[in-house]
Amino acid sequence: MVTDALVAADRHFKFNELIWEASTFKTLDDTLLKRIEWSIDADLADARAIVRRLRNRDLYKFAGEVSVPEHMHASWSRVSAQDIVDRAPRGSALHVKDVIVDNKEINYSMKSRDPVQAVDFFDNLDSTTAQPLGTDKVSSILPRVFQDKKVRVFVRDPAKVRAANAALTEFAKSRHCTSPIGNTPLKRARDDRGSQ
Repeated sequence: MVTDALVAADRHFKFNELIWEASTFKTLDDTLLKRIEWSIDADLADARAIVRRLRNRDLYKFAGEVSVPEHMHASWSRVSAQDIVDRAPRGSALHVKDVIVDNKEINYSMKSRDPVQAVDFFDNLDSTTAQPLGTDKVSSILPRVFQDKKVRVFVRDPAKVRAANAALTEFAKSRHCTSPIGNTPLKRARDDRGSQ
C-alpha cells in the first residue's frame, strides 16, 4: 500500500527529479507519509486516500497463495496480475488494477543448493584440514529441498476477494500447482442492532 501511495504521490513530489540532488533527496524521509496524509493539495488526493486506508487498517485483502511444485522451480516464470485476471470467472469485475501478485522465493541464499555443502568441517579436534560433510554423516532430518516458491495474490477492493480467489484457483489448475490456501476472512455485515 505504501508503494501505491508513493506512486500516486509522484505527480506532486516528482521523485525521479529529487533523487539526483542530495539537498532535495534528504527531504524524502520518514515524514513523507505524514506530509501526504495532511496535505490539502489536489494532486495528492489519491495518495492521501491510500495512506488513510493504511492508517485505518483497511488493508489490501489477501486472496490466497499457491505453492510452486519443486520439479517446476527451474522453469517457473514470474506470475503477473494479468495472468490471474485472465483466469477470472466470466462476468466478474476483476481488473488488472485490482490485483497485486507477490512472487515469493524463499531459500538459504543459495537458490536450490544445500548451504551445508558450502561449508567445510573438521573431522575431530586434532584435524588440521577441513572437508565437506559426506551425505552419510548428515542427519536424515535435514531438508532435501532448499528453496520454496509461492505466488500470493492480494486485492485492493475487499469486494473482489472471492473473484480473485476463484481466478487464482483456476490459475493453479492450469499450471498444475497446489490449490490456493487461505484468504482474508470477510466480516459478516452487522444488522441494525449492531450484532453480527
